Amino acid sequence: MNSNFNIFALKHNYDSAIVGILGALLIFLFTRHGGIGLEPDSIVYLSTARSAALGGGFFEFEGIPVIDFPIGYPAFLGIIQFISRVDILQSAHIINMILYFILIYLSGCIINQIAPKNKWIKIAFLLLIVFSPTLLNVYTVLMSETLFLVMILLFFIALHQYGQKKTMNALLLVAVIAGLSCVVRYAGVTLVGAGGLMILFDKKLKIDLKIKHILIFGIIGIAFLVGNLLRNHLIMGLFTGDREKSLTSLFENIQNYASVFSEFFRYSSLPQTVIIFIGISFIIFYGFTFIRTLFKTDKYYNFLNICVAYFITYTVFILLSATFSRFETLNFRLLSPLYLACLLPFTFYVSWLISRLSGWKRYSLISVFILAFGGISYSQYKENNELYVMAKNSGIPGYAEECWRKSPILNYLNENKHTFKEGTRFYSDGNEAVYLFTGLRGDLVPHVESVKDNEEFKVNQKDDYYIAWFIDNEDSELLSLDTLLKNYKLTQVVSCLEGGLYFHKGSADEVQTLK
Repeated sequence: MNSNFNIFALKHNYDSAIVGILGALLIFLFTRHGGIGLEPDSIVYLSTARSAALGGGFFEFEGIPVIDFPIGYPAFLGIIQFISRVDILQSAHIINMILYFILIYLSGCIINQIAPKNKWIKIAFLLLIVFSPTLLNVYTVLMSETLFLVMILLFFIALHQYGQKKTMNALLLVAVIAGLSCVVRYAGVTLVGAGGLMILFDKKLKIDLKIKHILIFGIIGIAFLVGNLLRNHLIMGLFTGDREKSLTSLFENIQNYASVFSEFFRYSSLPQTVIIFIGISFIIFYGFTFIRTLFKTDKYYNFLNICVAYFITYTVFILLSATFSRFETLNFRLLSPLYLACLLPFTFYVSWLISRLSGWKRYSLISVFILAFGGISYSQYKENNELYVMAKNSGIPGYAEECWRKSPILNYLNENKHTFKEGTRFYSDGNEAVYLFTGLRGDLVPHVESVKDNEEFKVNQKDDYYIAWFIDNEDSELLSLDTLLKNYKLTQVVSCLEGGLYFHKGSADEVQTLK
């Protein structure tokens, strides 16, 4: 793993630049029809970035401070909007094109260090990366992972450079990257953990210097996160939002983890037991590799060891988090930080295996890898083609789809919002869509289990309000439309296949009745 040349030098990475440009063009192609993909979280980031760019602080579209997510990514978007004077909704696809190019270019830089003797292996893996449905599904949508994945690779490179120099400046750079990643995603704490582990088990670092470096790295690494959490607690009384107890066991989360990996590497058609076995095998294999790393002194900070350390750290973190804290089922988005950390080491293993063999054995192995590459590439093509057809015809799945722009409910609100009385409330099971397409601030329909939300909703019966109901957004955790119609006096204003718009005339008497 050669470290004698500038890792970022274009003359060593022209192939990475070419594939990176291809990746940027793919993002442009997918987002050309309906713009950047938008999910519920995207609307939080978008509205917070707009608020920050206008000097209004980090407030999301509901008018409350954002605490469920750290403020780093909205700040990143807000700075871009403030400088460019272009709304993030209009520039997001360009931002993602640039970030995807950087991700691919950095991947190429790292592969040069892991497998420097075989350009064909580098090109093959770069093509697998650029056409990865996992990464394309991330980078065609406005989500914080687009920045977080780039920061992970920057962390890998900075930690590698620290291992070569062991200087204070190199250590500070690693610590700052890890710290900033914590305010892009709370999961950025895994970079602090991985970096701390690498320094802790560095046998060449004298004990007094090791303690000093760990303390400096740890303090700087978590300082950004602590600042963000204190800010959250001071303004809302919560550190990371209202986190509920998990409903899934550790084994269920391992099953979900394994299923996502089968999508990563295109073997999801296999029986479920085989998928689980392969998923657990990834953890065991990299766990064993990590333990072996602890006994190495030569080239300890190579990229293989760094990727493996991060893979294990993030895997343990996400499985335990999903087991003890309630959030969405483990999916490609939550596990996307593992994709490159898992894939990049294979460039070493493939290169090493080929170099160890000769004659017919060597060519047989190369043939197997070519067939595997062809099979994975074809599977990627099929899935990417499906996404492209959807994106071309109606936009990226989510709020960027054409059906949302043509919604009779949203069109009515848009056309009549100037007639609504000041203070009129808006509720919805898709309040993100109400904000996105009308600019109106809407509250989420109360959660079934939230006593506080339901009591506030009952008190608000004295006021006029609208409920925009979208069938596609129905959530069993929210009050159902049948419950709302049964218990509250609602008049239907708009009826359509997608749902309906309902109006409630405020009445103090109704509040007394509900009590």
